[in-house]
Amino acid sequence: MYTEVIKMPEIPHDQLNQNLVDLLNEWKQQKVWRGTIEERKQKFMWIHEHMKILFNKPDLQLVFGEITEETERIPGSSGTSFYDPVHNLIKINGKLSVITFLHEWGHALGMSQAETVDWSWLHFKTCFPVSASRLEQSIGTMFVKKPRM
Repeated sequence: MYTEVIKMPEIPHDQLNQNLVDLLNEWKQQKVWRGTIEERKQKFMWIHEHMKILFNKPDLQLVFGEITEETERIPGSSGTSFYDPVHNLIKINGKLSVITFLHEWGHALGMSQAETVDWSWLHFKTCFPVSASRLEQSIGTMFVKKPRM
């Protein structure tokens, strides 16, 4: 039996993808952080479906773990989110975090941990500069809100 191995094109982790920037800016118009948790999940599904087309990942699934009003308020609660390459899915846990969502997409695109941190942060701070200005890098790769002064 012959199995062809198709190599994904390398996605530069240190360069902006203008198509993704345009898509994220369109998503931003939906007021990503507003609405009920269920309404916000639908907004995440919208961007996910569009990113699947952009990056030619038609089978990549997005699922949500336990996300409540309480877990949304816990800093770093999205830290248990993950990309599962065996089942080809991204699971968002604890908090509907845009940067976590982008981070897990970076893994789905084949980036290493360091590369996906750079790639997700670059796109997040470009498209959501006000929100990015409120964050600081914490333990390793986690971004948390800066303390208010």
